[in-house]
Amino acid sequence: MNYFEVDIQNPLKRSFKDRFSDTDEIMGPQSYERSDVSDCKVPTQLARVIKNSIGIFRPSADLTGRVVLSTSAKEIIEKYRKESFQFIPCPILKGKTSLEGYWITNKLMFDDECLDFSQSTYRYRGGPHPAISKLQAKNEDEIELRFKGVEELLKFTDQADHLMASVIPSKMVIKEECDLHIINFKNIGIYNLIVSEPLKKELISKGLTTGVEFKPLEIPRQKWYGSNGLRKQFYK
Repeated sequence: MNYFEVDIQNPLKRSFKDRFSDTDEIMGPQSYERSDVSDCKVPTQLARVIKNSIGIFRPSADLTGRVVLSTSAKEIIEKYRKESFQFIPCPILKGKTSLEGYWITNKLMFDDECLDFSQSTYRYRGGPHPAISKLQAKNEDEIELRFKGVEELLKFTDQADHLMASVIPSKMVIKEECDLHIINFKNIGIYNLIVSEPLKKELISKGLTTGVEFKPLEIPRQKWYGSNGLRKQFYK
């Protein structure tokens, strides 16, 4: 199956008018250890979009790693992989009007084992590294890397001794035997929603993708974005 990283262009901002008590547990960024957030209070989100029917929002920065879905989009996600998320009602205001029927996600399952490391590549930038020769680090702004698995990737990342060092996912390939329609990564370096082509097509057919773009997972970001990027062939 082909897979796509979901790039959500519909941002929400946090309202600071919520009146939480000192004992309230406030929802924060996505945790990458499985946790139940059903008792958490969700900060009110502010929408500034003009269009009335938005199926997918990107929540405020304090809720990073999560996605806000309309009931229609939520039902489609649940049809393809119900157990992958916990859904919590999400309060949204557009001006003084409350937008009903929206849900914020909490990831419950992670699928790092679905990445085919033998075909996937990363880019390293940031100078010297114990696993890279000094000459190579000096002569190249970015170095393409391959890892044998999650453990090697995490070890390399931990060994980076420069504050500005970064290990960036480039070409990401999912194993052929993977039959999941939704993939959540934990340690791979991609935190956006990843969906299969059939799921992508259904979301589009139901009119739920206004302000949403789908980047093919196998295309590196540096080839997709930019003035001459492949994105321009699909989106204006």
